Amino acid sequence: MRIFYLLFFIFLLPEFCFAQRDFTAGTYKLQNGTTNQGQLRYTSGSGAELIVKDGKKKLTFPPEAVEYFQVGEKHFVPVADFVLDNGVPMMPKVRIKHDFAEVVDTGRVELLRYSFPTSNMKMPMQGVVYAEAALIRRRGEPLQCIPIIQKKAKPIIASCLKDRPDLIARLNKEKYTVENIRAIIQAYNSAQ
Repeated sequence: MRIFYLLFFIFLLPEFCFAQRDFTAGTYKLQNGTTNQGQLRYTSGSGAELIVKDGKKKLTFPPEAVEYFQVGEKHFVPVADFVLDNGVPMMPKVRIKHDFAEVVDTGRVELLRYSFPTSNMKMPMQGVVYAEAALIRRRGEPLQCIPIIQKKAKPIIASCLKDRPDLIARLNKEKYTVENIRAIIQAYNSAQ
């Protein structure tokens, strides 16, 4: 019976994790300055777009046309021209041309959460399965994917903190977790 619950949980977990793929009330701003509200949903990967239901009409916008959109507490921005690389040997690296990512922290260093489809196949009861990657950049510089392997990730993060040796020391000393990385980036950005 425990196996049944485990399998049930594994198959339903992605459905719960990616509920933001449903239409949700939000606000968006386009590159041309237009700001509006509506029921928003976005797709990632090849053909990424922001889909807006406003009454009976449905509008779609590619990432290049969007300045940002917000759904609840989540703020998304377009991202472009970066390599998705988890740092694991023999795993493919993929160049992302245009998509959206959630802003985790912003300031002189931006930390983003990028959610992407792992395949075009739909799983039974789940739809398309998504994975996440962390992205980082100093303001005005190109995006970099933060690898999941600590040894490869720390130099990338440290390069964004090069004028704060105290935070680089903290990065090297503390356990490598999402929470610690976020706390270090927040400490860097709060000292502006």
